[in-house]
Amino acid sequence: MRRITLLTGIFLFMVTTILSCDRTKNVERQSVERQKLNYELRERCGKVGKQTYIDDYSWFLMGDYQCHYNPHLNRCFLLITTQDDQGIKSQYLIDVNEHKESLFSFRTEHGGRGVIETKACNDVNDWYAYVNRMMEQ
Repeated sequence: MRRITLLTGIFLFMVTTILSCDRTKNVERQSVERQKLNYELRERCGKVGKQTYIDDYSWFLMGDYQCHYNPHLNRCFLLITTQDDQGIKSQYLIDVNEHKESLFSFRTEHGGRGVIETKACNDVNDWYAYVNRMMEQ
């Protein structure tokens, strides 16, 4: 009787251990697949963002640009920064997926004016906070 109880206990322990290992492998596999997908989406965002800049903005916005895929929002953003001869800096944040534009123009020492999505914005700190939320997640 004791042998049967002992063997049953060993059997249950082995089954539990095997199932636990399988779950761990599944979690690791899903993590690798998620990392691969995020990498592919970042790569695609870079290519699509660059092409969007070249096709739609480079002819009138000579400046620096950068692309960023935000995995939390599942959005690709294009940030274009320009500066004119009078020292007015402008930034355009474009949601590449929907071609939504946000814009802010300012002189560093004088504040600025702009539009975040469809709302007016007059504070450069609000603008930078918005850009950071979109570009750094």
